[in-house]
Amino acid sequence: MSVALRVTLTETDSSEAMDRRIRTELEKLTRFHPSITACHVTLESHRGHPRNGTSAVRIAIALPTGEVALDHKCGPDEAGEDPLITIQDCFAAARRALLQRAKRVRGEAKADAAAAVLREAAEHDELLPTM
Repeated sequence: MSVALRVTLTETDSSEAMDRRIRTELEKLTRFHPSITACHVTLESHRGHPRNGTSAVRIAIALPTGEVALDHKCGPDEAGEDPLITIQDCFAAARRALLQRAKRVRGEAKADAAAAVLREAAEHDELLPTM
């Protein structure tokens, strides 16, 4: 299935490297979650930003069951961060969000939380093993 990709640039110039990174990351994401139908990536740069680089990336992913949207922004301490790294980080966050969404749909998120509570209780000797 082909994924519709739309890239919007705000106060930043397009580069072949950024386009290639977005397409590569989207390809990896669709292998991870094949039901993606569309992806909209917005790259923003603010005036006066050091190196005139991208300071924010927003990804909106369309699925048959809804949409997942994420933002990744460079903070003041990361102001010189490479736009390619920012794009990569946002797509990594998208993978994590899609995984969490899939777990919620399957009901695994509650089971994982319950197992974590039981592990923590066992570590604090609140649960005694029965023999």
